[in-house]
Amino acid sequence: MELYNNGIDLFTNSCERLTYNYISFCRNLCLSGLSQIIYTSHIAEPFKRDKIHRITGAEQCFSELEYLYCSTNTSQEILEGFSTISRSIKKLEFDVSQIHYNAGIIKLIESQRNLNYLSGNLGKKDVSFCKVLEDTLIKHANNIQYLKISWEPVTKILSYLGNLKSLEINSRHITNWDHLVNASTPNLKILRTQNIPSKILANFIKNTKGHLTEISIQFPMYDREDKYPGENNNSLIRSIYENCLKLQYLKLSINNDDIAEFEKLFINCQHLDGLILNNSTRENFNWVDLFNSLTRSAPASLYKFKFIFNGDILLSTFSSFFDNWKRNRKDSKPILLKIFYRMDFTQNHKVLFNEYKNEGIIKTFSYDPAEFGFDEFEWT
Repeated sequence: MELYNNGIDLFTNSCERLTYNYISFCRNLCLSGLSQIIYTSHIAEPFKRDKIHRITGAEQCFSELEYLYCSTNTSQEILEGFSTISRSIKKLEFDVSQIHYNAGIIKLIESQRNLNYLSGNLGKKDVSFCKVLEDTLIKHANNIQYLKISWEPVTKILSYLGNLKSLEINSRHITNWDHLVNASTPNLKILRTQNIPSKILANFIKNTKGHLTEISIQFPMYDREDKYPGENNNSLIRSIYENCLKLQYLKLSINNDDIAEFEKLFINCQHLDGLILNNSTRENFNWVDLFNSLTRSAPASLYKFKFIFNGDILLSTFSSFFDNWKRNRKDSKPILLKIFYRMDFTQNHKVLFNEYKNEGIIKTFSYDPAEFGFDEFEWT
């Protein structure tokens, strides 16, 4: 396009057929990106006349495709076409935020032989589409190991996915979670959720059979009239430390009422390596008690921290935490610390943290006032 915009057209003359079939080595395809090229690029005129799956040689080129991404602007016809020529897709991602029902996606899923990863985003929940989609996924129950969806299940699909290792549910809606309460996922290792009530999650975690190593939970703010009213996290934290003894990474909101249960979690979860705690409420959170619990009871494996909070933490509170860590945690590695602090991080903070860094208590620290660039369980 840059050459063409500058008056250089390499395609005014017909081009000879390539002597080597480079596209036959294609294993990953983003139909959304390809569609954008086709409808904006001068050099892609032939694709506007013929659908990609109808081009001569498409079956040979895409028969071993392993990854496919499609979005709202991917037509049903193209997806149905790929369902006939691409049956080796292992990883499928779709985003149909503007279209509720796309039968092409269903046919594409049905035709796969070894689909083990699915990521689906729906802009607005369509119950009939979700049911057909989930029923179709159940047919792949033996293969699917990674599932990421933007809606609450409308069937008992999770209980069928016995080999599921990673589950992510990012629902935008406060809704009915009945199909999650008694779901059993005995091989689940990674759980990430948004907007699911703690009581529902507590029951769900009990049925994971002790294999969870990574948990990331973000809560909504429920109104009093909701089916799941606001509640503390005690039952959820208890479920975690009773059923997740292999836990390595945890992200969770915390309130003052949760600190005592968190100390029990520190004692029971002896493989905990990284901890992200979020207190973004307006309450006067007791960081002193939390830090004392950490220095008193955290496992030797724990040294990676991210703290997200609104209010002030006194310099003396940080100083006491680092001093107690030095005194009580002689077997622990130097701390990796990231702070997401919705107030000014002063020069005094930097001086204090650098002092403990020079002493070897802190290995690295960083500060972000608004959680920009937040990448959950990455500390590098």
